[in-house]
Amino acid sequence: MKILMLLTILLKPFMQQNRPDPIELRHVYLQAVLHESSSKDLAKLSEQVNAGDDPVLVCYKGVSMMIAAKYGSNPFAKLKKFNAGKALMDGAIARDNDNVEMRYLRYAIQKSAPEFLGYHKNLSADEYFLNSRLSTIKDNELKGLILQVLSKPIANKK
Repeated sequence: MKILMLLTILLKPFMQQNRPDPIELRHVYLQAVLHESSSKDLAKLSEQVNAGDDPVLVCYKGVSMMIAAKYGSNPFAKLKKFNAGKALMDGAIARDNDNVEMRYLRYAIQKSAPEFLGYHKNLSADEYFLNSRLSTIKDNELKGLILQVLSKPIANKK
């Protein structure tokens, strides 16, 4: 048992190397919304993320699945993938409800999601949260992205 614990401690830094950088995920996410090839890149970057990892990474994995659903062709598979991504995202936010980046991601997804998906219940709360936290955000890139998404109208709901 002691050997297993020692190995876990010694190997932990190497196991963490497969975890993507949140800033890199953010940059690829911004392209994935626009391009299917970038969606595949986002999926590849987040494939090693597990539900118990850092909530921001889990949230990006969920977003990756939701965006991938956009590019699919089978409606049932698309809905299944979207819902799986939604579960990951909502679970990550439940673990760290005050994380501005995750709330930004959920707001952006819900703002652009078609109405028939029924994924809009947090729009008002997330909008209020983001507006109330703007002055405290030190990451200028994230702050700019939040301002940009807050200023856009809600997408076509067909």
